[in-house]
Amino acid sequence: MNTRWRERAQWAAWLGLLIILFTRLTITEYVFTMLHFPVHYAAGKAPLHAPQPGPNATVAFAVVTFLLTGIAALAADRLRRRHWIALGLIGFILALGTASMLRAADHFTALVGLLDVAMALLAGWGAAVLARNQARRNLFVALVIGFLAVCCFRGFYQRTISLPETWHYYQRHKSQILRQNMWSAHSLDSKLYEARLKSMAPTGFGALSDVFAESMIPLAAAALALAFATWLAGRRDKLPRPPTKARSGARGGDAQIPFLPAVAVVAFALTFAGVAVAVLTKSKGGLAAMLFTLLVVVVAWRKRAWLARRRALVGAIVAGFFGLLIIGTVAFGLLFHTLPTKSLAFRWQYWTAAARMAVRRPLLGVGLNNFGLYYTDYKLPSAPEDVKDPHSVLVRVATEMGLPAAALWAALIAWQMGQCFPPDVEPMPATPASAAPGKTFGTGAFAAVIAVTTGWIALRYAVAVIPQLFFILLDIIYGIIAATVALIALRAMTLLDPGQRRFVAAALAVGAGGMLIYDQVNLALVTGPVAMLFWMLLGAAQSRPVSDAPGGAGPEPRRTGQIAQLAVGATLVVIAATAAFTVYLPMAQNRLRWDPRPEVRRFMQAVAASNTPGALHALHHLIRLNPRSQKWLAWQANLSRGTPRAAKSVLRLLKLNKTSARQRYRFAVHRGYGLTIVQRMDMLRRALQLNADLPKREIKRLKPAEIAQIKQALRKLRREKKPHQ
Repeated sequence: MNTRWRERAQWAAWLGLLIILFTRLTITEYVFTMLHFPVHYAAGKAPLHAPQPGPNATVAFAVVTFLLTGIAALAADRLRRRHWIALGLIGFILALGTASMLRAADHFTALVGLLDVAMALLAGWGAAVLARNQARRNLFVALVIGFLAVCCFRGFYQRTISLPETWHYYQRHKSQILRQNMWSAHSLDSKLYEARLKSMAPTGFGALSDVFAESMIPLAAAALALAFATWLAGRRDKLPRPPTKARSGARGGDAQIPFLPAVAVVAFALTFAGVAVAVLTKSKGGLAAMLFTLLVVVVAWRKRAWLARRRALVGAIVAGFFGLLIIGTVAFGLLFHTLPTKSLAFRWQYWTAAARMAVRRPLLGVGLNNFGLYYTDYKLPSAPEDVKDPHSVLVRVATEMGLPAAALWAALIAWQMGQCFPPDVEPMPATPASAAPGKTFGTGAFAAVIAVTTGWIALRYAVAVIPQLFFILLDIIYGIIAATVALIALRAMTLLDPGQRRFVAAALAVGAGGMLIYDQVNLALVTGPVAMLFWMLLGAAQSRPVSDAPGGAGPEPRRTGQIAQLAVGATLVVIAATAAFTVYLPMAQNRLRWDPRPEVRRFMQAVAASNTPGALHALHHLIRLNPRSQKWLAWQANLSRGTPRAAKSVLRLLKLNKTSARQRYRFAVHRGYGLTIVQRMDMLRRALQLNADLPKREIKRLKPAEIAQIKQALRKLRREKKPHQ
């Protein structure tokens, strides 16, 4: 492959990865899970349900990511030692994840989770390979800052317009919405639903305010780093400035606005806007992690020369500090059987159950996305919440993929972080001071930003088509904001000297570190769009690029290295084709053996038609696909009342969930489930005991009226009980 085609292939792979990343980070704008934007709901119409980007979209994105990463490996300049080490660690992690998937209770969600993990890890590796070129790294930084501007706009828009309108619409049509969701007016689900609406917290990817706050941590760090860098460059007047037009009637250059200081002002304003939106999300952990990250960026800017000379010492101090913090947290929890705050106390409950789960399945875990299926087996009776993940990235990997995978995961993060701040870096010639800004920036960079923004919008509509004009206009506004801010940031990056650009790139790694810190107590950077953002940030921030020139200036690959590189690229392309033909196409055609969705549709159709035998037949297949699904077992118990299958389903369900008081109460008070009097009495006694173990103010506690009914039912069952029973 000659140099020209290699360069084009690298740019194509890079733009493709960026489009996938920003599409995944924004597509849930359409599928805000509480309610869709009520602008269209005139005349009291019911909410329109848009097609959600579900497993099919995730698998499709993964297939394209594998293909683009393979192209990157085939077209890249000589791969360095760090690239081979990272790829080896990724390969071992994915091998363990595959073995774990084969042992999971829910094979389908584990398969989708595995492809999601592979997509994030390989996209990060592709970023490390492709961002060695300065122009591509500049584009990434610019788009990250442009995306921050979009997030700020969206956050303020949701808080001031969208969420108040949504709450108003909910109050007007409350009974209709509750009926559509099959909730009662005073049920726990409806209360939690209303609490989320009342919070007025802007939401992001997956309609979660916490994820929104977490994703903005590295974006704000990049904006602040650019603000410092452009302020210094403009203040010292070391680099040429682009010409600007004078105001009408003014003399020559007297009215010119200095470009770099102006960019610094905009970047500082964006940083403060990001902090304001983080406050609006009401995510205390996300806000604290963001402020901590920004403080690190400020200190790094003030002490950059000192830090550059003592990278190893600083790294050891940081690792030691967080090691001691983890040891102290575990010691406090073991000593007092809880952690200081209410939020951390919940985390301790998740982690202690996860520890027991990891001990039972240490090598391969329970399978990706399967944590929630097993959590009720290991949680304490006093733990009120049933969660889908343990709210810690390393704990989740340890429980879902096994302890060896967790060790490799930690090693990969440490290795990638270390490559972002290496003691020795590759030589990079500085941009000649005489280079004109127009040549450095050029029409190619402009076209790249427009291509990414346009591709972002187009791909969003390809995955989730929304016919309403309002959403199209909103996306156009987002695109204009992103392109404008990204173009300004991209032009500024071309005017910085190599050291200032490296500082901005290092801020991406610092922001990723802030995400990682936050993720130890809140969400889990394993699957999802934010995981892809994390790994691509680490990849793009690694060491310094080989050249400022568009095509790079690295040496030609040696023949042995070139053969291995071609083998890796070809393997990734083959994996992409294999995943497309063995997973994606069968999923799209509803022929994948592990996919429960066709049976779910048959079940829902049977229920709507009051076809109980058909619904039970579909449930039989669904339970075979996921034998630990409490939802399907509960449906089977309810639909088969009056038959022996009902009692078996109830007992099997309660064996999976040992800590639910209300569930035992519901099953025990009805005769139709075929349970014996002794079984019903035991269930009612257990319900009272479990309820007493819950915290006093826990929302899931039984109400006094329910407790009175349980006691009355116990007295009645004692009178009915015969001596031989």
